[in-house]
Order: sequence, then C-alpha cells, then structure tokens
Amino acid sequence: MEEKEDESCNISKYWLAEEVVQYIINYLDKIFPESIIIRETNGKVDIMILDKNLPVEIQSTTATKNRVRVSTFEDNIRRQIEQNIEISGKCWFFIDENFIKFLNDTTNRNISANLDWLYQLWKSEKVKIFTITYDGIIRELIKTDWKFLTKMSNTCKLSVDDDYRILQKNKSRIIFNVLKSFEFTTKEISEMYNSFLSKNDRKKYYSKFENYLRRNDTTKRELLYANVISSAYFINNLNDALHGTIEEKNMDRHLVQRGALLGLFERNEVYTNDSHLRIKFLDKYDIAKYFPGYIKNKEMWDYLKTRYLSRNEFYGVVTGTYSYKLIKQQSMLEDF
Repeated sequence: MEEKEDESCNISKYWLAEEVVQYIINYLDKIFPESIIIRETNGKVDIMILDKNLPVEIQSTTATKNRVRVSTFEDNIRRQIEQNIEISGKCWFFIDENFIKFLNDTTNRNISANLDWLYQLWKSEKVKIFTITYDGIIRELIKTDWKFLTKMSNTCKLSVDDDYRILQKNKSRIIFNVLKSFEFTTKEISEMYNSFLSKNDRKKYYSKFENYLRRNDTTKRELLYANVISSAYFINNLNDALHGTIEEKNMDRHLVQRGALLGLFERNEVYTNDSHLRIKFLDKYDIAKYFPGYIKNKEMWDYLKTRYLSRNEFYGVVTGTYSYKLIKQQSMLEDF
C-alpha cells in the first residue's frame, strides 16, 4: 500500500477497506456465530449479516500528504448509510481510528463537511459506529468521541412505507433462509471471496466476485452460491408475480427458474416440450412471508400449494388474468 501522510495532524497512514475487511468479518462472526455473513456481490453494501438483516459499511479515509478530505468521506458514506437504514432500520459502520483522532485533534479548524446527520443517527441508535486500527483493533464509538459535533442537531427523516422498501428490508432474511437451507456458512463464503482476491488476473478476467464464481472451472458450491445471490436480485419481479401484477409483455422467461432456486416454486417437466411444464407454489425455504405480494394474496397462494399449474395457467395467475375465484374452479387446473 502506498503510504499516505497528513503532516498537519501527525498521522502517518490510513488503511484501505480491503486491508481490514477480514478483521471485521472475524469480529462479526464472533458476535453472531449462528449467522451467515457475506460480502455483497453488487458493490452496494460491504458486508451483510443475513438473518439479522444488518448491513455493514466500511469506509476508507481519503487523504493526501497535507490534507484529510472530510467532505469526500461524507459524500462516500451518507447516501449508502441512509439507504441502509431506510431498508433495514439499522446499520453498522466501521471507520479508521486515526480518522476520529484527526477530527478531535482539529476542533478549531474549518472542516469542510457537516457530519451532524451521522451523529444524530448514532444518537438515535440507528447506526452503530466502530473504529478499527491498521492492525485490527476494534472498539465501539462512545459519546466523548463526538466532542467536535455535540452542539449540532439536525435530524434525518426516514420512510419505510411502500412495498419496495418492505421487500428490500426483507431481502437479507430471504437470502439467509435459502443459504442456511443449503448449509452455507460464513467460513465457506469467506474462503470463496478470499480465493477471488488471491487471483492475480482477477482485474483482467473477473472484475466482479460473481463473475469469478461463474468461471469455467467453478465448483458446484460456488455456482450455487452465485445463483442464489443473483436470483435474489430479482425479488421485485418475483414479488410482482406473487402480487399478480406482471404485465404479460414484461414476463421474464427466467421467472420460474429464479423462483425455483429460491424455493418459491417447484418445476416438473412432464415432457421435454416446455408447454408441458407443471409449476407448483412450494415456499420450500419459508421465505414467502417476506414478500408483500404473497401477503396480499396469501389465501390464493396457500391454496396453490396443493395444485400444479400448466405454464399458461401460471402466467394467468402472475399477470392477474385469472382471479382467485376462477382459479378455484377445478376445471381450470390440471392435476399432475
């Protein structure tokens, strides 16, 4: 790592997130030993503790030889932390111990950023903040760490009312149930990610973790993990299906396959011809309760656990063409 110096506050260097992330994962694994902890593959959240629906952000300090860029720090973290709280109601956040020292050593300087919003989120216990040193020593922030901000008070207003936010809030629980059912562990997933990081040619061939998991010589477990995570990207589409609001022209041909990977549907191909595909609502991993679309049509979907649908009947259900009353007519459904 190229050493970055800030002569004004006598700090010799700050860590990069990649250099401390394993310390943080190990720390979280000790706190949540029964959980599954993953590094997100979409780059929006650094770490996710699935069954706790707890996003974890790590922010490196941007610094030059003579200056710590506090405004850049704020720009990098604010939107993501606030989005995490909107979705999950909480967030854990890890920053450099030296950054906090810098802020408190420069109380009388003109810091070109307002971190009061972060203080208010911390004060209201929506975000927990931890510092970590270059060699992995972690501590939780306390009130005296905020000496430079305690006289400020601007609160953030958060909203979590619509279906989309409910679904995003539940996303980690959905992934947790599925991964737990496949017996994935934090250790196994961390080993996958560390293997990805160890590849010298990863920037050339594997720009993203998910691309690495789908390489030619991937293992069955790596591919399964990639498929589960990628299927979870489409939970909005699956929710629309459960809600019966997908427009026929927007029907995703992979909808059933993705739903089957997450255990929502069961596929039975009677013949090789796709027209003979039979589909049943299954909810194998107990995740339907996290979809607002299912909650709104619970009676219908619970009934469909007992029946197989033809492909056309299934499309009729998810597009809202078939009403529940019509679906209950036995002549509409084909027994397997």
